[in-house]
Amino acid sequence: MNPPEEARPRVWWHWMNGNITKDGIRKDLEWMKRVGIGGFHHFDAALDTTSVVKERLVYMSPKWKDAFHYAVQLADSLGMDMAIASCPGWSNTGGPWVKPEQAMKKLVWTTHAVKGNRKVSLKLPHPDATTYPAKGGKPWYQDICVVAMKNAEKGTAMSLTAEKNGESSHVVFPIPSSYPSGIKALSINDGFYRSIWAAQPAPVSKWLEGSDDGKTYRRICDIPHGSISWQTINIPTTTATYFRIVYDKQPPRTPQIRLFTAARINHVEEKAGFATPSDMMDHPTMASMEDAVPLTDVVDLTDKMGPDGKLTWNAPEGDWLILRFGYTLTGKENHPAPREATGLEVSKIDKDAFTAFLEHYLNMYRDATADNIGKKGIRALLIDSYEAGWETWTPRMAEEFERRRGYPLLPWMPVLTGQIIGSAERSENFLFDWRTTIGELIDECMYENAADIAHKKGLETYFEAHENGRLYLVDGMAAKSHSDIPMAAMWTIITDKKLDNSSATMAESDIRESASVAHLYGKKFVAVESMTVNGQAGGAYSYYPGSLKPTADMELACGANRFVIHESSHQPVDDKRPGLGLGIYGQWFNRHETWAEQAKPWLDYLARSSYMMQQGRNVADILFYYGEDDVVTSLYGRQHPDIPFGFQFDYLNKKALLDLITFDGKHFVTPSGNQYKILIIGKGCQHFSPAVEQKLKALKEQGAPVFYEERQPIAQMTAQIQPDFRADDARNLRFVHRQTDDTEIYWVNNRENAPRTLNATFRVSGKKPMLWRAETAQIEDVSYDISADETHVVLPLLENDAVFVVFKGEAESPKVTLEKQKESLLCTINTPWTVAFDEEWGGPKEAVFPQLISYTESADNGIKYYSGTACYTNHVTIDQINPQQERFLLDLGAVGCIAEVTVNGKQVGTLWKTPYKIDVTDAMRKGRNELEIRVTNQWANRIIGDQQPDCKKQYTYTPVKFYKADDALLPAGLMGPVRIWVKETEYSQTIINHKSK
Repeated sequence: MNPPEEARPRVWWHWMNGNITKDGIRKDLEWMKRVGIGGFHHFDAALDTTSVVKERLVYMSPKWKDAFHYAVQLADSLGMDMAIASCPGWSNTGGPWVKPEQAMKKLVWTTHAVKGNRKVSLKLPHPDATTYPAKGGKPWYQDICVVAMKNAEKGTAMSLTAEKNGESSHVVFPIPSSYPSGIKALSINDGFYRSIWAAQPAPVSKWLEGSDDGKTYRRICDIPHGSISWQTINIPTTTATYFRIVYDKQPPRTPQIRLFTAARINHVEEKAGFATPSDMMDHPTMASMEDAVPLTDVVDLTDKMGPDGKLTWNAPEGDWLILRFGYTLTGKENHPAPREATGLEVSKIDKDAFTAFLEHYLNMYRDATADNIGKKGIRALLIDSYEAGWETWTPRMAEEFERRRGYPLLPWMPVLTGQIIGSAERSENFLFDWRTTIGELIDECMYENAADIAHKKGLETYFEAHENGRLYLVDGMAAKSHSDIPMAAMWTIITDKKLDNSSATMAESDIRESASVAHLYGKKFVAVESMTVNGQAGGAYSYYPGSLKPTADMELACGANRFVIHESSHQPVDDKRPGLGLGIYGQWFNRHETWAEQAKPWLDYLARSSYMMQQGRNVADILFYYGEDDVVTSLYGRQHPDIPFGFQFDYLNKKALLDLITFDGKHFVTPSGNQYKILIIGKGCQHFSPAVEQKLKALKEQGAPVFYEERQPIAQMTAQIQPDFRADDARNLRFVHRQTDDTEIYWVNNRENAPRTLNATFRVSGKKPMLWRAETAQIEDVSYDISADETHVVLPLLENDAVFVVFKGEAESPKVTLEKQKESLLCTINTPWTVAFDEEWGGPKEAVFPQLISYTESADNGIKYYSGTACYTNHVTIDQINPQQERFLLDLGAVGCIAEVTVNGKQVGTLWKTPYKIDVTDAMRKGRNELEIRVTNQWANRIIGDQQPDCKKQYTYTPVKFYKADDALLPAGLMGPVRIWVKETEYSQTIINHKSK
């Protein structure tokens, strides 16, 4: 089966820091087309890549535009799809044409305490302002308002000095005893930060201790790292004479601390949107009414301050805290872009600013391509996963807040600084409204707006969102719902390796989020930024189809059906190999990869799998509603919902619940035609807006089965539903179910490193099952037994296997049992092998291997460190050939890592995963048979060989040095044993005989 172009994988094609040539463009794209890549997403990136070309092409210069136009024309002529990223680099949306007033902004403020019952005349301190550009620029700042609060507390600020600890391993910072003993909250800035990636719990390296005598201290509470410089926490009610902060390691800088005798908003920096960790709501604000300022004691003084910051006010009686609010730039720039293409990130919550940015950006490409944008040339716009930081203000924020939430913003703004207004509950509810407003603005001003602009220009859209945890305040499903092709990302699964990137569980959640959007909204494609690698975790230049397949299969298991392989850097020259890459990020899949020309069978596997997963509609029984104040990759980035095996589910967000879901008396249904049996309200739901409460109430009044996870286990909810799929051994097993008008398509994935035979049960009756193998396009009969409402199938699965079980057409018999085909060993090839190497890569012209070994066991360094393709030749004598009664299977044993098999001059096939076994019957003949096995291994061994002290010639070039001389080599070459098996062919005759009864 040759799948259509829409099913073929795409790649991310990075132009690195102006290293561009037309010769390289032509060779890149022709290679992509040759091996079965259907298109590419173009990026212009940098990552400090050094120049390897005679002339560096500057972004959007005439020569750059000429090269880009050439690439567009060539891609069109080859029938390849082309998308562009939404800015130079990939961080999000920014560039040097973005003006400061259009850029991302943050809320800033200063406080000043005054006594009332007098006329106050003073110049209010100016909030900190961001200077842009950092060198030679000017501070950029605008005032918002001035607010005063009666009897509000201003925290006491101080820098702490460490005391001598003797031999203690801890670093102790005593708080001066002159401070009042009743501390209820503190804010601290010490240079420690928690990671914003991967939804990891905040590290704890410091804690607060108290003492009554200054000698014996007790631990009061931990102080977790914050996401930004300051971290505010409430402290358990404690009375002590002495306080100190203890570190288990030296902080990066001298701690600054603010102490409060009244409670503050717990973790206010995060709840106010200055950061968005996944666990912010695990820290509720516990406070009494005496800690709160009444709303009536908040006074607007904006008109009392002049342009110079001077405040003139007749202050009523009392102690007043005056807050001067303004906004400045976040200073965030698009990255990692060439220096000429780097500028401010545009605001994501200012529609006018974003519109101006994107129109300018797309017009530059329209000019560069001579108007080849839309139906031809550039056909899509990609917004990559978000890396632009947090934004907390736009000039229309107060107006937008009141329009959406129904009450004015200004009296509540002190809550954003940590002050409790009205009560802790009312303040927390305001912060929820604040976060919701920012999230809605991002959704509308960036994603919905970008889709509208792109569509008017004839462009499709790919949108990613968070990928890791909760990186900003937009709902991921809402953002992706505006795209034509919702997209996610998955890093290559590396056993026992983990750096600060997306975990497998989080990536599964990201893909399932995108798939849920596609299913609910009736979108055909679910794209995945696929098989990304962090070379620092190990394995740079060591990947090949067999090691990548488990990751690709996991992506399919989560609902993906369009692979966008990460990544394929442009190779401008041929004398630098493996060549340019995307810094530490791979998997370095480009035309200089050792197995680049052997990639087509692998890409065909991905394409056939994608094609099948694009058919019909997804079948799932469960809708899982996750709430309004968190996202899928945050809530379920570490642990999936506890859905019993045998059932599929789709995530549901607020927007889809309100806009799409109805109940027809039997199923929850969507306009796209999807049906679900039950709706589960996840236990992570902490807020229910009035609209959501009304919708849920209406559904329940119709008799819809709505369940709450916090009230009962999910297994009890599904007890009355027939599973869609069962197996006698469900360990490490995944399935997907697609449905067309007349066909049921199941995909089953064995994630074990060993073969097994499953007795599987499918929720289908009356149709004939067939086994489809995507790697070979072969269709096989299976044993099955049909009952009233399901079909039992015997599934023989290889290690890390993935097969389609297709039910189509009426079954001629309710039960078919196939005899197991017998295999017997014919011979083991023990004669010496002649091996031809490529001398260009350090190998000998020819060598004889008396017995098969890994190259790494050779005493010849040219073989030991060889990378590339080597040709093994041998022969075998067969006395009898009878293809009607038996088939010959060539089993290569261990291979590192891809083998192309030719028998008697006839190309039989390419083997890229275990088992390295192939039917060679049709190429065999009676008597002597010539065998040729072309084996290709990975680059890593040659790169390590180049690091050896006695290496006289450097064969490889990599921009990043991943390997040292003593790093372990990878098994390489044909290692065998090579055997020929004979397989009986009575299999089909058994089926015919059974059918005839």
